[in-house]
Amino acid sequence: MARYAERFAAPVFEPHLTLLGDVRSAPKATVAACRSLLATLPKSSARISRVSQTADFFMSLFLDLDIESSVASAREDLAARLAIPLPQPFRPHLSLAYGLPAGEPGQQAVHEMSHRFVGKTITLNEIRVVRSAKELAIDEWRAIHIERLK
Repeated sequence: MARYAERFAAPVFEPHLTLLGDVRSAPKATVAACRSLLATLPKSSARISRVSQTADFFMSLFLDLDIESSVASAREDLAARLAIPLPQPFRPHLSLAYGLPAGEPGQQAVHEMSHRFVGKTITLNEIRVVRSAKELAIDEWRAIHIERLK
């Protein structure tokens, strides 16, 4: 992530799987809803299924993830607890870079990353409530609450 950020003057960010983005609920309500998930959401793993690129700024270069059903259920439960519509479609992914120029880092790099990452698993071991938004500079994104999954 840092290498692509440096190479393309792209923003640096913490690795994450977004369950719900741009939530407009009060932070205390969001933290309370996340805490309520702890009883039903254990630490889990996700399998990397492919390396992908799109023209979307926030999905410029990323790893598609196959997630456990408990994570998808937790996402649905979280939206219900916050009384917000469940955004669809849900494409679980781990971003590697935001805002890369069109076609970068290129098919050769994507192919090389595929050999390196596809089939590997990552551990999903915490829930973070992050002050972030598309209209907020990425270097201003801040975790305001973290819960470790057991």
